[in-house]
Amino acid sequence: MSNTQFIETNETVIVTSGSAYIDIDVLACSLALSYLHRLCGIESIACHTGKMNGTIPESVKVEVYDLFEKTLPCSGRFKYALVDVSNPRYFESFVDHEKIIEVYDHHFGFEKYWKDKLGKFVQISHVGSCATLIWEKYVKLEKVHQLPESIAKLLYLAIVSNTLNLKAFVTTDRDIEAKIGIEKLGFFESELITEYYSHIEYQLLNDFKNVLLNDVKTHDWKGEDCFIGQLEMLDSEEIIETYFLTGTATKYIKDKYATNGQLWFVVISDIKKGYNFIFTENKKTKRLIERNFSFTFDGNFAKSDRLWMRKEFIRDMS
Repeated sequence: MSNTQFIETNETVIVTSGSAYIDIDVLACSLALSYLHRLCGIESIACHTGKMNGTIPESVKVEVYDLFEKTLPCSGRFKYALVDVSNPRYFESFVDHEKIIEVYDHHFGFEKYWKDKLGKFVQISHVGSCATLIWEKYVKLEKVHQLPESIAKLLYLAIVSNTLNLKAFVTTDRDIEAKIGIEKLGFFESELITEYYSHIEYQLLNDFKNVLLNDVKTHDWKGEDCFIGQLEMLDSEEIIETYFLTGTATKYIKDKYATNGQLWFVVISDIKKGYNFIFTENKKTKRLIERNFSFTFDGNFAKSDRLWMRKEFIRDMS
């Protein structure tokens, strides 16, 4: 293996991400990258302490549960590769920052820091999904035909989820090419995407509280913490009627996060309609959203001009 592709090391590489939770992009990237390391002769494992969130169907959770470690191994010498995260504030607590050798991310803000630190072993690009970056690594190393079907499926669904099936504004030509490339492997039936979102919506309807609360991010807005939830589905009508119009979603958010009147909102992506509903009952949050994004609230809902991802809101919150 040439050190132009990976830093050469005799230590085990722990592939990991943020500590809050595991979403479909994190799961796909960590399993795919650790598998690629092993294909290239590097001892590598994926390790995450957080819980898998609502972007991962229950059937997938069962399939992959034994494919990653839930705690850092008790002994050994380790290096670290990070996927879908580059802000040190959110790293798993077990990560030794001085032993990080790779970073793959599609979030904003820490590009220069990591490029200065690790140079060519950093891939931070503004693509829709981090899974696109890992797929491109397989292509570059000519390893795509050694990719197991289970991991190819995860990479595919991560791209679908993180680009709202290529309809989100964050989608790039690279995401499109990656999705097409994985399709050409011939693993999947055409119904896979519909099945994926059907499973996601089933989980939402049957375990709404946990799905909502396990995917909330905190971001500083005007010097205050703002709690931001995210739900993605083909059709949001039933979820909105059942949980948002009844005040149930508000109660869950306020009880766990915005206990003292803090800023909060939920981004509800409706893929069929091609736009978002932005929901909050917090008056100050409404004013900030209207000023910052020029969306107008009608009651507790504002409607976006297109499909936005939560990461886009976070990027543009000023």
